[in-house]
Amino acid sequence: MPFWKRPRAPETRPPRTMPPPDDRVRHRLRGARRRRADGRYLGRHGARFRGFSAHFAEYRPYAPGDDPRFLDQRVLARSDRDVVKLARIETTLRCIFIIDATASMRFRNEAKFAYACRTAHLGAAVLDDAGDSFGLYVCGADVEALPPGRGPAHREAFAAMLERIEPRGGPHALRDLGRAAALLRGASLGIVLSDFIAPGRELFDALNALSDTGADLGLFQVLLAEERRPALDRDAERVDPETGARIRAGGPGYAEAYAAVAARHRAALDRFARDRGFVFLSLDPGADAEVSVWERFLAGETGQRQW
Repeated sequence: MPFWKRPRAPETRPPRTMPPPDDRVRHRLRGARRRRADGRYLGRHGARFRGFSAHFAEYRPYAPGDDPRFLDQRVLARSDRDVVKLARIETTLRCIFIIDATASMRFRNEAKFAYACRTAHLGAAVLDDAGDSFGLYVCGADVEALPPGRGPAHREAFAAMLERIEPRGGPHALRDLGRAAALLRGASLGIVLSDFIAPGRELFDALNALSDTGADLGLFQVLLAEERRPALDRDAERVDPETGARIRAGGPGYAEAYAAVAARHRAALDRFARDRGFVFLSLDPGADAEVSVWERFLAGETGQRQW
């Protein structure tokens, strides 16, 4: 049969979840610096606050209202100075994964969305191994949420939700990111996985709503290499996956102009994260393995990918 008459094999969707990490991966991630948490229960993460425990942190002068139990009696006896002995308290982590499920994440047979889901699934496995709780918020044409929990049953529900969701909806659906604030409030950490393709004002209003919860944030931008710098040497008609509008794009200098706009958008996200002490990573599914993403995040890297 001539090759032009052969039926084209249907494209298979990339897997959205991954098997549990093996001992080698666990060891690599365990070696990364643990981020601080504001959980309610004792755990393996260093908390942001100080209190009374077995792990010494620092001394400071006594102030009215301090608990007298924290006074260091030995320093008081030797120097007649009232100092408070503070200690590092260890606590659990409560994390919410916030995944963009708009139509732009369906680009190239859902390569971006599948990568975001696999990254979240690996992060949930790491948290579950540490005894921490995790939840899920999916933002798109349909909004679904899974409250934080832990254990095998919760992990299965987390994976099933990732498999079930279909990315669809317009760019304005990212306004629903702000609704995740109710789920994130009181949590220690929020991980946002998105291409962040949305009107700038709406996007940053939603990110500000997440920032106002007081939780730490990790912003993971997922973009394919061809989205960073499209190779369009001649004018061609494209269809916007989110609005369905037909757009003529391309021609001499188009790739450079597009890359410049994309770089400014990335710089704005990076600046937003740095101003608030968050971590921003710009990720390429074809170059950044899921394990390396979490190594970089746990190490506090802010991501300096060159476009």
